[in-house]
Amino acid sequence: MESRIHAPRVIDEVYQSKVRLYKIFFVFGFLGVVLIGSLTYSMNAGDQKGNRHPRDLEDEQTLLNFCRNRSHRLSEKIRERNEKLFETTCDLDAWKSHFNESSTKWEQQVAALNLKLENQQKQIKELMNSFDALPCPIGWQLFGGFCYKFSLKNVPYDQAAEICKKENSHLVSIHSAEENSFVSSHFTNVSTWIWTGFTLEVVNWIWSDGSVVDYTNWGNGWPQETGTKKWGHMWIQGRLWGCSPKSYAHGVVCKKKPDNHK
Repeated sequence: MESRIHAPRVIDEVYQSKVRLYKIFFVFGFLGVVLIGSLTYSMNAGDQKGNRHPRDLEDEQTLLNFCRNRSHRLSEKIRERNEKLFETTCDLDAWKSHFNESSTKWEQQVAALNLKLENQQKQIKELMNSFDALPCPIGWQLFGGFCYKFSLKNVPYDQAAEICKKENSHLVSIHSAEENSFVSSHFTNVSTWIWTGFTLEVVNWIWSDGSVVDYTNWGNGWPQETGTKKWGHMWIQGRLWGCSPKSYAHGVVCKKKPDNHK
């Protein structure tokens, strides 16, 4: 912006310098004309009186011719300078007009970019507001008033529980046939096994998130309540439940309430 302001000032200063030079030449030309007129008047006055010496008249004539020649050359230089000044002024005016036009276009482009930036900022703000209004964080899915996150990575039970804990959630607890179908539908490989939050405590099966046990879908012959098989899983092919040692590696499904991400 500073360079745009400085450029017209430079143009005006150059133009003013040319004008001052023209005025100087004009003054010298005017003085030359006055000098010639004075000499001519003096010669005419002397001739009328008839008392001038021929040699004086010759010297004055030589001086007069010299002044006329100098005046003529000075007039020619003034004319040439005037023409150059006119050409320079035209060039400066053209350049200044071009600069002003370019400056206007540049300002219009800046205004358009500022408007575009404001619109993008509004869109970002709207997206952020929309994100805040979402019941579940990005990467989670809403079902039945809870948020779910699915992972195909097979890990032991303790690592699966830690993954959910870092997300402020628990391994999935299931409370209806619809929820059971929803969870299993997110795995395309029917031979997949996933961990659930169902664990055996002494003689009772409980959910790790503390929710009530109001639904089960054990497979035939399950649960096998032996010393090592105390951690629940789901077999995707039949959507049936079983139990495994915690060292086995299964997929992970985390579950939490919608407001936990805010």
